[in-house]
Amino acid sequence: MQTEPNKRRRWPFIAAGAAVAIAAVAGVSIYYSSQGAEQPAPPAAQPPTSNAPTATPAPGASFDGRGPNGCAGGQTIDANMVLTAQQEADNSTDGAVEVAAAFTKWIARTPLPSAEEAATIEAEVLAADAFTDDLAAYLATGPNLTGVGGGEVHFSTTNGVWQIESSTPDSATVSIGSSIVVNGALDSTQGNSTTVDLVREDDRWKVVRGDARVQLDVLFENGIEFDGGC
Repeated sequence: MQTEPNKRRRWPFIAAGAAVAIAAVAGVSIYYSSQGAEQPAPPAAQPPTSNAPTATPAPGASFDGRGPNGCAGGQTIDANMVLTAQQEADNSTDGAVEVAAAFTKWIARTPLPSAEEAATIEAEVLAADAFTDDLAAYLATGPNLTGVGGGEVHFSTTNGVWQIESSTPDSATVSIGSSIVVNGALDSTQGNSTTVDLVREDDRWKVVRGDARVQLDVLFENGIEFDGGC
């Protein structure tokens, strides 16, 4: 199932020329920013297109007629949220978007996830050829996956967007444009762009890797708004 594009917005961190993007999963945080005078608004973008074949939903599978909202699994950011999102996600690109959004929110936060949660996610959500075979050890190195200097930080799909970069019946590459929440408050000056590769294993979407392949302002200009977000 592919969702029709919603109306797009330009967010303050794009309009002001302060763009932030982080590679949230790949093992090295990539952070870049552009500060300066306000930039002119880019021309209206067309809906993203791809020549790649799209994933076909399993017979009878649906997401109740809605598009991805980035809230699958609930609003509590923990391992159970990711597992629930994975279980709820159907065999469609919309399902891949929900799993990508849940995993991105789970891993890119401060404080980082616990070793116990990391073991659960590694066993259930990471693909066989994922970016690490020891997620707890990777997180124990203390990577800054948000790009924010301090406080309690996590990503949110509120005001966020998503975009399918490519897909086949058993794989999908999804870009998630997130807002950043710092100490409980949505920070309108920052955003995140993470592109996640997923595959179908054990009849579920699983994560292979993620990085900052798509520039933040481009993603928010061309992406499709989450249906609500949280």
